[in-house]
Order: sequence, then structure tokens, then C-alpha cells
Amino acid sequence: MGAYTITAVCGGETATAVVTIPDLTGDLTVTATVLDASATVTGLSDDQAVTVDWGDGTAPDTVSLTDGAGTATHTYADATGSPYTVTVTGNTSGAVLTADVTVTPPPLTVTATTAADPQTTVTVTGIWAEDTTVTVDYGDAGTPEQLPVTGTAATAAHIYPQNGTYTVTVTGDVTGQTDSADVTIAGWTDVVVDPMTSDAMWPALVYSTALTTPAEMITGDASAEDGNLLRDTGYHLREYPDNIELDPTALYRIAFRVRSSGTTPPQTYLGISGIAADGTTRVNGNGDDSPGAQYFAAAQRATLPESGWTEYVGYLRGKSAPATGGSEHHDPDDPGTFLEEVVYIRPIMSLAYKGDTTAVMDVDTVRLTSAQVPA
Repeated sequence: MGAYTITAVCGGETATAVVTIPDLTGDLTVTATVLDASATVTGLSDDQAVTVDWGDGTAPDTVSLTDGAGTATHTYADATGSPYTVTVTGNTSGAVLTADVTVTPPPLTVTATTAADPQTTVTVTGIWAEDTTVTVDYGDAGTPEQLPVTGTAATAAHIYPQNGTYTVTVTGDVTGQTDSADVTIAGWTDVVVDPMTSDAMWPALVYSTALTTPAEMITGDASAEDGNLLRDTGYHLREYPDNIELDPTALYRIAFRVRSSGTTPPQTYLGISGIAADGTTRVNGNGDDSPGAQYFAAAQRATLPESGWTEYVGYLRGKSAPATGGSEHHDPDDPGTFLEEVVYIRPIMSLAYKGDTTAVMDVDTVRLTSAQVPA
């Protein structure tokens, strides 16, 4: 600002004085780590005070300088206005220094926690204000889920289909910020696991009268999970021979790995049979003693692809009247139910449904598992 001469006249007497106003010509450096900013002033006159306006609408800070330098710190509430213009004003001189600073929100953080069951709670924190939703890929080949954001967080519960270690990945739908976390699932218990070593495990209840061809047991097939498969030509309805006591509190997952090996892609019904307390009488979804209209939660007259293995999965849990397990239920959060009279269960599969000799169907694995999942 420079030196100024002040002249005062009083009663014919004149007095003068020279006043020097220091120049505010120093440097302003502003740095930031995430939302925390630091403004440093150097090269100013000794002991001059300055105010620091952080450019986000909050009250300015007052900073005293020592040996022409001083530092102020500030935490921004969010990054929506970034970059912010920081303005330093000399309280004596009125001179101004400005600098822009770019801040970023804390990184999005994902945690995934599970108890001794296949249900995992995913918690996301540090979500940027621009993201009103985030997308969660649970790492189990299922459809990613979009979650609403509350404040800077989101949470969801997910049931994993099998034991194992999965990587959960969350992505902000606007900003693209992302993070991941691993979760280990160990809550599923095997009830029936059959890699098709013997057709005696799957006696035919119903088959086309014109078809007398017994099941073929094929070994050494490299495409099969354990090298074995059961092959049916034409329509055969097969049921696991042993009764399994139904736990109405458990979530059941029934899975069949099947493929078409004929010239006509077959149709199939895949699921679980309901058995009454006497261990013999069947209780289907209509309450009838019949192998038909059972709890085909994995597949209801599904047409197989022309080639390649396909896994059909269904979920069942509990009892109700009427039962809901007569339709497909592929979502563990929406399992079908059995009728109240069901006491035992058995896996059941309708292979090459109503097909002729051109419909050939292979099965290499049937797996029934159960887990205790909080309702």
C-alpha cells in the first residue's frame, strides 16, 4: 500500500506525520486432503492479522500472522461446491489474496458382515452427496441391486446361494466411486448331494407307456461335474427314495444341473415332493396324493436350451394354506411354502416331460441344502 503523509492544522499550527501501510503482497497456498483444507499465508508484514473466507458460506476465520506467516485449517461439509475459492483479507490494509482448492469426500467404504448363516448385511458409508443411489454387486453371479442412500450411507441384507467367499462391490451411480469387501459364507448344510452314481437312487414313478428304455448311467463325461450323469430318453418322473424330515424353520435350496442331449429340447419340472406323516402318502400343492403338481420351485415346465448345462434353482420354506411352492421361486427372499400336512420331503424331477424318443435329458447333480436364515 505504501507510505502516506498525514497533515493536521489546528489554531494556525500544522503538524505532519508519515504513516506506512504494509503491502499484502505475500503468497497464499491452499491444500486439501479429502474434505480437510489448510491455507498458509507467507511473505506478509509482521503481526498483521487476516481473515480467511473459505468460500462455503461458513463464518470467516481470523488468523494472526507471526513473522509474516500464518496457517488456518478448515473442514468442508461436502464437496458439492468444489472447487472452493478461499479469500484472505488483510484486516489493516484490506488487501486480498485468493486461491482455489479442490476437495473430495472420504472414499466410499463397504463392510460385509455375516453370522453363521448365508445372510449377509452390507453397509456402505462415505457416499458422496451426488449419489442418491448405489449399485451393489454381491459377487454371486446374481443381478446387482440398486440401493437408496440415506444421508451418506446405505445398507442391505442379502442371502447367498452357496457357501464360499464372495467379493461385494458397491458403485456410486453418479460419481462412479467404488469399494469392495470380501465375505465368507458357511451357513448352508448339505441335505442331499447326488452326483448321479446310480439310477437306483431315482426310481421312475411315471414314464411314457411307449418307452421302456431304462435310464443310462454314463461315466467319464468330462463336462459333468463329477464325470457321471443320468440320461433319460423320453418322459420319466423320478423321485428321491428316502424321506427327509421337513424343518419348517429352515430355508431349503434345491438345485438341478441338467442339459438336453436329443434333437428336441425337452421340458422339465424340478423341485421337491411333499410327504405326509405316514411317510408314504404324497401331499402335493393341491393337497392330493399325487406325484404331479408337487412343489416344483426350481422349474415349471421349463424348456431347456438346445445344448449346454443349465442349473435350475428353487427355494422353499415353511408351511401355509394355501401353499405357494407350486410355482417357481428363484429368489431366497421369496421362497415358496408347503402345505401344513407335509412332514417329509424328497427331491423330484420330471425329465423330458411328455417327450418322445427325440427328447433326451441328462442330469449330473442334484443338491438339496438348508440354512437357518432370520425371517
